[in-house]
Amino acid sequence: MHSALVAAKFSSSHVEWVSIARTLEERGLASPYKLKVQEQMEINLKDELDAVRLYNDTVKVCADAKDDDSKSLFESMIRDEERHADFLDAQLHAIKEMGIANYLAHQIGGGN
Repeated sequence: MHSALVAAKFSSSHVEWVSIARTLEERGLASPYKLKVQEQMEINLKDELDAVRLYNDTVKVCADAKDDDSKSLFESMIRDEERHADFLDAQLHAIKEMGIANYLAHQIGGGN
């Protein structure tokens, strides 16, 4: 039963986030499509790291509740988020080293 509660809470928070993002975009207050590449990566990296912290806290709650199924689910999600964060960190490092113009050229096949 606890697994269902955790999954429901997780799902509702994502629905809430999507709803807020759409509302902001509709009002012209924020749109990820208007951000620059590096800015978007920095925001995404922060979000990934925030998710890792949140999921680690959730793993502790699941362990205390002896909810091994939910704990396993969130541990898997942590690994995914950490991979995403590592990728974004590497991309930001590449931008810093080669500059945004060279980075973008490399991404579309113009760089060697």
